[in-house]
Amino acid sequence: MGQAKSLVSLTLLLIIQSFLSCSTAKDEFAVSVQEFSLLVKDVNCLVVDIRSPEKYLAGHIEGSATIDFGSEEFEHKFRFLNSDQSIALYSNSVRKSAKALKFLKKELGFTTIVYLDGGLGDWEELGFAISIE
Repeated sequence: MGQAKSLVSLTLLLIIQSFLSCSTAKDEFAVSVQEFSLLVKDVNCLVVDIRSPEKYLAGHIEGSATIDFGSEEFEHKFRFLNSDQSIALYSNSVRKSAKALKFLKKELGFTTIVYLDGGLGDWEELGFAISIE
């Protein structure tokens, strides 16, 4: 059953990426807020806020993990994951998210990974919930 859920996750990410390749998007790994919201609901996709812990606590997407791209432990924390794990990154900065994605693909070999185009600001602007803890 776990394998079937992973296949569904992979299929969802591949469908999103194929739509993006047909569009005028600058980056094939950037997904819209609507597409990202589907990944947030997917229990097999690891949603990661790559901002600082302080910014995470000030408001984040519910259910997301926090792994600060600016920390020395960023790479170390991802090394424990299977490189086939579906990952969806977000931040306030699209540039930072793209940079983190490229690092994870190139240095650690992650294959099923996307980031939120427009960042957390677009997420909020389009009416999606932010959790504050």
